[in-house]
Amino acid sequence: MKVKSCFSKWKLKLINQMIVCVMMAHITWWLLTQLCWLDVENIMEDAPFRDEHPLVQLVLLVRNKAPVLPYVLSHIHALQYSKRRIILYIRADHCHDRSIDILQDWLHHVAHEYNKTDVALDQTKRKFRGDDNPRMYSIQSYKHVIKLKEDAMTYAKDNNVDYVLLLDADVIITYSNLIDHLISQNKTIVGPLVRFSTSEYEGNIWPKLSKDLWRDTWKFDELNLTSDNEMELGYRNVKLCTKVALVHSCLLINMRKSFVEKLTFDYLKLGHTGKGGKILDDLVSFAVSAENAGIDMIVCNMENYGVLLPYTSGQTDEMFVREVEDMLVKAVNPRSSWQSDTAIGYGKTERDFHKLNIDEIYYINLDRRPERRKSMEFKFRILRLGPVKRIPAVDGRQLEDSYLIERNIKAAEGYRNTFDDSELTKGEIGCFMSHHQIWEDVVSRNLSKVLVFEDDFSFHSGFPSKVEDILSELKRLRLSWDIISLSRLGQRYEMETNVRKMAVYA
Repeated sequence: MKVKSCFSKWKLKLINQMIVCVMMAHITWWLLTQLCWLDVENIMEDAPFRDEHPLVQLVLLVRNKAPVLPYVLSHIHALQYSKRRIILYIRADHCHDRSIDILQDWLHHVAHEYNKTDVALDQTKRKFRGDDNPRMYSIQSYKHVIKLKEDAMTYAKDNNVDYVLLLDADVIITYSNLIDHLISQNKTIVGPLVRFSTSEYEGNIWPKLSKDLWRDTWKFDELNLTSDNEMELGYRNVKLCTKVALVHSCLLINMRKSFVEKLTFDYLKLGHTGKGGKILDDLVSFAVSAENAGIDMIVCNMENYGVLLPYTSGQTDEMFVREVEDMLVKAVNPRSSWQSDTAIGYGKTERDFHKLNIDEIYYINLDRRPERRKSMEFKFRILRLGPVKRIPAVDGRQLEDSYLIERNIKAAEGYRNTFDDSELTKGEIGCFMSHHQIWEDVVSRNLSKVLVFEDDFSFHSGFPSKVEDILSELKRLRLSWDIISLSRLGQRYEMETNVRKMAVYA
């Protein structure tokens, strides 16, 4: 009995040890697999292209956008999103300018970086009936755009695309993280608030639609309404994502969401016949289809996303070029991700540089502000102003009291800043000394008229022509003048006397 009992205990102990060994083996295997998985995750995290990014189809429809197109394309290429997860879907037709040449050149350089390109560039320079100029859209034009957008949506469904990014060819996106930013909102339809180049708050939204949705295609301003909400959004007083009646020109559609099948750009699918010369255009059709499907159109204003050209019917080519110039010089700032060098490489202009009938053009710039120098020189190139002479600014931070005392440089007795009633700072003394350098150059060269910019100057719309108009007006009025301020803080309007439309005594 004792032998049997001992054998049973030994057997039980052996079984327990085997169980422990099996458990340890399982635990060891589990740990090894987890370590391997973590390593793979780290590798994937460091990989330049991560296939876990959703597949995005970027849709770009182009017609006669040559002056602005190089900048649109360079900013598309600058988007911080895996290019292996972007399909470029591009259509261009009825172009009477260099739009197709620019597209071909750009695609030649960058197409290989993207997941896929589906491009159709119609070289025929025919017009639709009713298109009196390259920027006027007739009913036939609208019908054609509707078909192109419907085809793009069909392509997205056939290719299992996760998101469709619809971008107009006159929208410049300066916020490089736009795609991830919009995806993170987890909305069916969402767009960034992109302001018009001509407005401080108006942009690519309609806060409401009129009851008469069957829009007359010849009247483009009927539904471009403003409201307090739009102003709040545009000025970014409150940063949020909110519902609007319509967002256009740049929007992301989540193709994985339910009810997307009910979205359409085609007014015929909404039961409208288009009789009587009126149709529901692609924008309103899409908004109505979204409302019918219970899908909200969302716009976000958390960032400065970019800039958009306002639509103006019947523009001449020259008017369009001038408007693009205004747009570019307003959009550029030292902190933006502006792809100026690349874009200028694609864009070509035949206009010569000019000095506005002025002897010399100067701009003052601190050596420690290279980003401002780059910004200003880009703006001068866009406006074809030049040649321009850079004056290295005197840095107030480096001015020692001993240096100022030795040269007897000091504020006039009793001087106070008229804007905030403050004393003269070393930065302002440095500014004065910088301008004094220019004055010495003017005197030594016996110059008659000069134009002086500081590197934070904000160009007005149509700046070159306005300067020429001012000089012509002063000459016609035979006014004697020493200094014309082209940009200033107008804090004392009651002390000013209007001279004519372009000038005041201050």
